[in-house]
Amino acid sequence: MAHYLTLSAKNQFTFTCPTFNAETKMAACMALREAVWMGKTVDKRRGCQAAMNCGMCPAAAIVSRINYAKEAVSDDYGSIEPKKGKLHRNILERILNVIPRAKELERIGVSDAERELLMTTRPRIEAQLKSAPGDKAQFIEPRRVRETPISTRISMPRPKVDAAQDAINHAAATGDMAAAINASMAV
Repeated sequence: MAHYLTLSAKNQFTFTCPTFNAETKMAACMALREAVWMGKTVDKRRGCQAAMNCGMCPAAAIVSRINYAKEAVSDDYGSIEPKKGKLHRNILERILNVIPRAKELERIGVSDAERELLMTTRPRIEAQLKSAPGDKAQFIEPRRVRETPISTRISMPRPKVDAAQDAINHAAATGDMAAAINASMAV
């Protein structure tokens, strides 16, 4: 399976979220999306959570595109170095016509300012569509990104065992208890 830098906590890619008209790190969006999908209660970014649940979040759309593709998807939203980028046309078009559900906004407890931004998202998406990269952009191969350092194994030296002890261990390991007892008596 491909490993996408887009989904990594080490991702340094930033973009302007059309829903909230704010520059954000893709890694922060992915971490929030992961928490929301696991059912965790997150007190911050309630508007983002509502957008995810209503299908208005570009990060959630990116994850869906990666998850449901029949082949590898270009890793367009990942960068090891700090990089500001743009959302592609297919992601923006996916969230363009979504209208937030009032019950969902109430359930999550979205502030009035966030509610207003959620209700007026369409013009911001249309503005980003004018300069959005299309699907013909250069393919970026997904690659393995090490999330946590792999500790080096320290092999313990094997203790030296004499022939008698080896015979006892072998007899005990094979279940021949009579041989193990007899071998231990011989020592």
